[in-house]
Amino acid sequence: MALYVTSYRQRVEVVEDAGHILWAENPLREINDRDRWEGRVSEIHEGGEAFGAQWAVFHLARTNVDPEEDVPVFGGPTDKDIASKSWKVSNTGRKLYRIEGELWRTEWVDPAAESPIVRGDEIPPTVYFITDAEGKKETRETLAAGRRWIWFRPDVVGALLAVRGGSLGWYTRDTGSVGCSPGCGVHFGVNSLGLINVYAKDIALLPDWQQRIWAGHNVSPDGKVSEELLAAQMMAAPAGTLAPEALLADTLKRLNEAGETKLGITIIRYHTDMPDLIMHLHRFRATSREGLFALAKDLARATAESFDAKQLQKLAPPPKDVKWGSLKSLENLLTTKIHPSLAKGIMGPLFGINELRQADAHLTSSDVRDSLKLSGVDETKPYVMQGFQLLDSCVSTLSAICKAIESF
Repeated sequence: MALYVTSYRQRVEVVEDAGHILWAENPLREINDRDRWEGRVSEIHEGGEAFGAQWAVFHLARTNVDPEEDVPVFGGPTDKDIASKSWKVSNTGRKLYRIEGELWRTEWVDPAAESPIVRGDEIPPTVYFITDAEGKKETRETLAAGRRWIWFRPDVVGALLAVRGGSLGWYTRDTGSVGCSPGCGVHFGVNSLGLINVYAKDIALLPDWQQRIWAGHNVSPDGKVSEELLAAQMMAAPAGTLAPEALLADTLKRLNEAGETKLGITIIRYHTDMPDLIMHLHRFRATSREGLFALAKDLARATAESFDAKQLQKLAPPPKDVKWGSLKSLENLLTTKIHPSLAKGIMGPLFGINELRQADAHLTSSDVRDSLKLSGVDETKPYVMQGFQLLDSCVSTLSAICKAIESF
């Protein structure tokens, strides 16, 4: 039979000189012969690290990386191919105590015919991935040993996020982490064609059910490995860039704070679905023309539809019998402090994005081209790159508005 163990944990942190210890009452009052309670107190620095501990940091980077190689495959490292350095870091911060209590409960459950998690049974691989331009397919048995990458269509991100527990985060402009289950995120990069690259071993270590999702979007190598991913994983030199997706929420918050501090008004109306809306504003929505327009529509919801025209018009009222929308109201507010032509140039991308939300129903082809150009989008680029440009243009515009208002 297989042993199945679950645990219940509570944690409280207290300051050393607080004069008393806080404790969370354990709601699990009944303890029997199948339960075991453990409690411990440990000294920590503020932030959670062990008190007085030091960390040794080792930095290793390959020196034989060629970013122009189409399908790079690396062999085992040798001394002449590796540059290394090391240093020590000491923990700092106030001394706190971490008090933990855990209740362990042991239950016996009948095993399945195959038990890869508990018993460690080896399951034959069932998922295949294309690994070269000739269409060669391999399984996790060989992928785990190779130092190479696999290519995927960008819509794999949407498929992963559609699974309960899916998550997407960003490290740099073109790299981040994506997964469909907690603890199973993989480091990815976006290459020059908008395709997704993932290190082959990272895919090979995923559970089979997750590999099947990835395999459904696997393609032959095209467009080289993502430059930023290659730099991070082989040269140990992460890019210093930032993704607009990671900046959008903070930039909107900064705009509101600038309005309250400098103008005494609330520029953006808060609505309960804003956090969920922000979470869905990413370039991988734009895997088609329709997806690009849908992304523009949600960007307009977060900007034009969320700007409070009444608040803006308190400081820049429209002429009698003239009706301004939220974007025009914000533009005219800016003209009270900066030149009208400069204000118009700053606001242009937001007007373009607002127009694109109607592109699928009301705009002609020429109007769509004009709106894309105004939004800073290059139609000749892959759709995912257009999605990036749309987001980057929006965030850059919001940042420029913030700077203008902060200078009032």
